[in-house]
Amino acid sequence: IDKKPLVSDFQICVENPIELDGTVYKKTYTVHYKSLDVIRSLVHKKLNEQFKYASEKAYIKSSCGFTIDANEIANRDIDGLIKVMKAKNTTTELFRDYNNNHHEITLEQLEIMQLEVIENAQYLYKQKWNFISDIASMTKELEVIAYNISYKNMDFSK
Repeated sequence: IDKKPLVSDFQICVENPIELDGTVYKKTYTVHYKSLDVIRSLVHKKLNEQFKYASEKAYIKSSCGFTIDANEIANRDIDGLIKVMKAKNTTTELFRDYNNNHHEITLEQLEIMQLEVIENAQYLYKQKWNFISDIASMTKELEVIAYNISYKNMDFSK
């Protein structure tokens, strides 16, 4: 009896009727791809998981000269620093970057970094929407399976 073949999440393995081959019974299998709609659904799930990961782990090269976290927590922390600096009327503050290095920064730099973080979040969403649109337009199962989903962060250092 033959072993059942390994299949991907995009495939179905169907057991064929047992056949007599000379004096030996053989069990064979046929592998089919799932329907285009099911494959799209599986790829959408992967796309959403990768988007969540990309959003949580986002970082950017800031125009302020160093790499910073660019997720929701970073946005909240930067916003908090801005509010505190304004309330206390301070001119500089110590800021810890993505690589855990400290930088003395100004309120203006913080406001720039906050805009960059927000712009990067919007950029991640735009990529997601483009991926969804691309996948919806595809008509072949293998085309959808092979589609490369890779989120990129922005680089403001240029």
